[in-house]
Amino acid sequence: MSVFGWGKQFHNCWCDLSDLNPCTVETWNKSFKYPNAEHMPIRLSMQSLELILDRNKEFIEIATHDLSLVYTEIGVPHLFIVTDPNGTAIHFIGQTEIIDNARENNVDRGTSFAVECAGINGISLAMQLQSTVVVQGAQHTMQFFKDWNCVSSPVCMFDKIYGYIDLSFSTDVDVTFAVPLLKKTIEKLENKLKKSRQVASVLFEHYNLSDREKEVAFGWLQNKSVLQMAHTMGITEGTVRNMLKKVYAKTGVNDKGQFFMKFLV
Repeated sequence: MSVFGWGKQFHNCWCDLSDLNPCTVETWNKSFKYPNAEHMPIRLSMQSLELILDRNKEFIEIATHDLSLVYTEIGVPHLFIVTDPNGTAIHFIGQTEIIDNARENNVDRGTSFAVECAGINGISLAMQLQSTVVVQGAQHTMQFFKDWNCVSSPVCMFDKIYGYIDLSFSTDVDVTFAVPLLKKTIEKLENKLKKSRQVASVLFEHYNLSDREKEVAFGWLQNKSVLQMAHTMGITEGTVRNMLKKVYAKTGVNDKGQFFMKFLV
C-alpha cells in the first residue's frame, strides 16, 4: 500500500514529456549511466557535501522556512526536495516515513538528480527545460520513482538558476493541485532571496566592486540611508556617497531608480 494519499484538482500549467520530441526524450534516457540501478546511484562524499551545504546556507535557510509553512497546508503525504543548480539534493521536508523510505534508496542530501545520474525525473527535466515540469509515475526512468508524481521548478535569480525545488507525492494524487502551489511558493522564496546578502554578493561580483563597494551596494538595495550605512560601516557620509558614485559607474546606472530596476525588478 502506498504511503501517499489523495488530492484535489486545480488548473494545468506546466511542461511534461508529452510536449517533447520523442527522440529528445530517448536521448536523455540513454544518457543515464546506471540503467540497472535499483537505488539512486550517485551521492557525494561528506566532505564534498559540506562544501555545497555551506555555499547554499542562506538558500537552505529561506527554503526551509517557506516550505515548512506550505508543508502544514498540504493535505496529502508529500516530499519537498531542494537541490543546488547542479541537481544535488541539499534539503528535504516531508513526513518521516517518506523521508526514511527515500533514504533506504540512497535519496538524501548529496544525492544527484541530474539526468546522467538518475535518468528522467522531475528535477532532471526541470534542469533540461528550465521551467516548471511534471513527471508522472511510469514516465520516470528509474523504477524507484515510478510510484511518484513529481512537480519541479527552478529557483531563478537575476537570470541565474539558484537551485530547484521538487514536490513529490503518490501517483494516486492529481498533480494539478501542486503546480500553482509550487509556483507561488517559489515566487515568494525568490523575492526573499533578492534581498539576501549572499545573492547580492554574487550579483556584484560581475562588476568588479571592492568589498566595501559591495557592502554599500547591498545596503542601498535594502533601502538604507547614507547616514545608516556610514554609521554601520564606521565611515563618513561623504565616503559612502563617493562609493555609491563608483557603484553606479561600475554597474552602468545613473541613479537609485535605475539601480533598483537593474537589481530588484
